[in-house]
Amino acid sequence: MTPLLFSLAKRSSFSVSPPRWFAAHVLASMAGFVFISLHVAAGRLFSTPGILYLLLLFLIFQGIVARVFLSQQFSRQFGSRESSFTVTHATRRELAEVIASKTLLLTRLEPQASEALFSPNLRHAMNYPLLTLRYARLMSRESHLVGARRRAGRPLSMWRRLHIFAALLFLTGIIIHVVAVTFLAGYVAGDDTIYWWHLATWGGET
Repeated sequence: MTPLLFSLAKRSSFSVSPPRWFAAHVLASMAGFVFISLHVAAGRLFSTPGILYLLLLFLIFQGIVARVFLSQQFSRQFGSRESSFTVTHATRRELAEVIASKTLLLTRLEPQASEALFSPNLRHAMNYPLLTLRYARLMSRESHLVGARRRAGRPLSMWRRLHIFAALLFLTGIIIHVVAVTFLAGYVAGDDTIYWWHLATWGGET
């Protein structure tokens, strides 16, 4: 659950130290991999729980590749260089209109914030869902106009989204697994003996 908390914390106003949250995310993931490996050691890899294990291996592999091989490319996207903010004359007016719309919207969303530095988080999404959605769309439009994703390249821009999507799949599978073995132990065991702690044997043969 720590990686999930890390994802929520860095998107909220409660993350006072994102690097520490990231370190906790990595360490908890490593510990989780060890414990899950021990847990599934006697199971079948190509089974329903085994798919979750393969998904975990994919998440670890993807994270390692991102931090070891793609980190330099990621860092270049945050450099304050002129080429990051250079636009053609044709898009300059549209970009100005987008920034003006963001500035006006920000007076309702976060009056004390600076448009150049502001990024909406979960608190804004919970308190002002429609305003946050409108602002996020303007941010996406601005990013498209300055060509941020084109400079990053499609693999780099999609890597993080794929990691988040795979992590959500893994978390959903873990929750389903825990619920099933706790409340539907009879269904999970099938013809075998229920050898684990559980609350109910629903789903088993009567």
